[in-house]
Amino acid sequence: MTRTDDFVQQLERYLDEYDGMTPLPVDVRDAVRAALPSTKQTRPTRGLMRYLNVKRPTAVSYGLVAVAVVAVVALGASALLNNQVVGPAPSASPLAGCTGISASGETLTVGWCPTRPDGQQVREAFSLTTTAAAWTNGEELVGQDFLFFRPGGYGMQPGGTVAVWVGGPTTVDAWLAQITGEARYSVSEPLPISLGGSDGYAFNVDVASGVNDAPPLFKNGTFSWEIDDRTTRIWLVDHDGQAVMFATKPSFAGVYSWTEEVGHILQTIEWVQDPPPPSASALADCTEGISASGETLTVGWCPTRPDGQQVRVPFRLTTTAAAWTNGNQFMFEDMIFFRPYGAGMQPGGSVGISVGGPATVDTWLAQITGEETYTVTEPQPISLGGAEGYVFDVSVAPGFTSFYAPPLFDNSARPWELSNDLIDRVWLVEHAGQSVMFVTTPVGPRDNPVSSDQSWAREIGDALQTIEWIP
Repeated sequence: MTRTDDFVQQLERYLDEYDGMTPLPVDVRDAVRAALPSTKQTRPTRGLMRYLNVKRPTAVSYGLVAVAVVAVVALGASALLNNQVVGPAPSASPLAGCTGISASGETLTVGWCPTRPDGQQVREAFSLTTTAAAWTNGEELVGQDFLFFRPGGYGMQPGGTVAVWVGGPTTVDAWLAQITGEARYSVSEPLPISLGGSDGYAFNVDVASGVNDAPPLFKNGTFSWEIDDRTTRIWLVDHDGQAVMFATKPSFAGVYSWTEEVGHILQTIEWVQDPPPPSASALADCTEGISASGETLTVGWCPTRPDGQQVRVPFRLTTTAAAWTNGNQFMFEDMIFFRPYGAGMQPGGSVGISVGGPATVDTWLAQITGEETYTVTEPQPISLGGAEGYVFDVSVAPGFTSFYAPPLFDNSARPWELSNDLIDRVWLVEHAGQSVMFVTTPVGPRDNPVSSDQSWAREIGDALQTIEWIP
């Protein structure tokens, strides 16, 4: 393996397993990936990299790649410093029903709360009848004011991309006028449409004849929708007083069947109504949040199980608490993510907590040990603060790759995926009739001293042995 390959592999692993002290926005990460060369030594890539075909660099082009990576990371840091977040928001949205993207059978459900250019957050929740799994295959991005999909597989041709955006004018007429008034575009005659009762127009946008500098249809940080030789089809509708754009284009010019397929899917759209306010009896005593005081980490958490029931799982740990509250913690509907760092604690891995599996420990354990793409060590009985369960290690089974291994637990914002090179340790316990999973993974491969001696897993295990469940 050459030094160039070593660098690329390290950078790919960095992007997959460790975001640094401030996690990069999703599309900054993808832009960095786009600058990387392809190499047979790296593990199978996920996400948008699968669609890139970049030649292996010479010494000169390798240098250019490094410069591009530095530039993109700097751009991401600048975006963060200016609060121009293009990735998922790290905290719960103030609007109810912002549940992310999920698939169930033929139903794709999107609970999305984007922020308009004027700073107002709006709720654009909807469902589509489609080959839903094709839309939730790891190719989706959630930005501050846009969604991006690259549906593929599951019987649906990987023929193009789809975006949803609220970053233009707030009215359909004003936005349409802005597009049709751009001289470098060629816009077809807008046709009246209705998507789930939201009225607007459908039309095509191409590059005008003789033009080679057409502006992007929209741009957000490092992500932009370019107008090129592939016709972009737009559906622009008014939903509850907010203009919403759906746009698609095929992977190759002239593939109009893709556009028609997306159009048929959009005709099935159902706008999801605002959820009812929680009842007065719904865990009124639950204060959510994560805080550190000295060596005590306190977590107030009221997650929602897959069956829709909200449960109360607050606890305390005695640990290097400041390392757990350094800005790299995220609280979602059914999981919490930590990347402890600094304060005397090695930056050795990440920690997840989930209630997103079966309600009982035995059922969840059977589900994990029965997965053929996993290798699971013999579960050992444990007790965490009086909560009984098991501890065991999970890795990708021989003959499989992480591409085919399902996430240990799924969450549209941050699923917990296994890696070819890593061993995850799991603590699965039952607390107050609810199964709770704690899992950690080190940052390096098996041949890395940080992970090969399992010192990181033992450090997290020692912290978990101090757990106190808050009544």
